[in-house]
Amino acid sequence: MHSIYYLRPADYISRTVLVVGSFASGSDLARQLASLNLDKYEPNSDKEGYTKVYVSCSTPPDTIDPWTPYITYLPLMDHIQEDGTIVLQDQRTVKRVDTIIFATGYNFSLPFCKFTDYPWSDPEYQVLGGAIHSEEREGGREGEVGGMKGLSMDKLDQVMLFLEADQGKSIAFPALRECFNRYACSNRHCPSGREVADERIPNRPFPTC
Repeated sequence: MHSIYYLRPADYISRTVLVVGSFASGSDLARQLASLNLDKYEPNSDKEGYTKVYVSCSTPPDTIDPWTPYITYLPLMDHIQEDGTIVLQDQRTVKRVDTIIFATGYNFSLPFCKFTDYPWSDPEYQVLGGAIHSEEREGGREGEVGGMKGLSMDKLDQVMLFLEADQGKSIAFPALRECFNRYACSNRHCPSGREVADERIPNRPFPTC
């Protein structure tokens, strides 16, 4: 499943979980899951109730935290066999994984900021590098075609609030709402911003996080 559907670490007590990705979402999920074992079990325990946590990533973190010994870092995943065996890029295999959580990031989507409209037609205001294509929108959302999209925002000031080129600070950019969304969603009171197929998180027309 994608990390957007992750709700609480308690749902995974005594399970074996593989988290794919080690950036913001992946490291946060791994920390929460591994912390289920703190003050209860020794690392790699085989006792009932122990939550086994794998993280598949390109570069393991070099920091040591209280939960770090409860996480096993693996190379990037290559593919999954029909029997559920996970094959890593170094050809090692991992079996008997109960849940795979893909913490692979979110695309920003700013359908109301089109490259054909000012100021977004000015390269200094193009905070996202990609454009929404027609094949990505259907069912009444064709008006979003041409809007900006991308995995990360660029050309914002140091506090990620205003456009760097906007010297008058007249445009408070959606990245402010993005920061709020990430905090709120982490506390499970998400005002949305995420395009999800989950009735527990209402979908409203604002940039996706």
